[in-house]
Amino acid sequence: MKSILRFVLQGLVGLSIACSGGGSGGSSGPTGPAGVTTNGDYEGLQSFRTHIRLVDVRTGAATAEDDCLGDIRIVIDDTAAKVITGDGRCDLVLSRNGATYSIVGGFLNDTDIEGVIAIEFSGVTHRLGFTGNVVRNRVRAAFTGRTGQTSRLGVDWNGDFTATRI
Repeated sequence: MKSILRFVLQGLVGLSIACSGGGSGGSSGPTGPAGVTTNGDYEGLQSFRTHIRLVDVRTGAATAEDDCLGDIRIVIDDTAAKVITGDGRCDLVLSRNGATYSIVGGFLNDTDIEGVIAIEFSGVTHRLGFTGNVVRNRVRAAFTGRTGQTSRLGVDWNGDFTATRI
């Protein structure tokens, strides 16, 4: 009886290893939940948005606010020194001003990402951390925080972006 159980257990273990793909595959790059590589080009048209709130740093009172909407292009390449890179431009809704931005980041695991977004706004470069994920050929991330515009003026940022593999 023991030999029959041992034979059955060995067969189940072998079957389990075969079904789970035991061994390494040939795909490169971070992979999503379905085992699909995430390397590639991504684009988001009018999918970058940030709410910009200018604040008097002494009083905390808002002096102006607006939304900035635009496009973003992202490249994910696990063979590059900077695995996730991207850039774009957004235009303010209420004024003729705008901002340009770039991102640099990497993977925390197969789906979660983090990095830094640098936003050039009114002659000042603002840097904020972003977090997000890559799932089903779509990059999603968000960022928030306060940065300094001048010695008396701060900028509160609340933004996000999405891009789909092209």
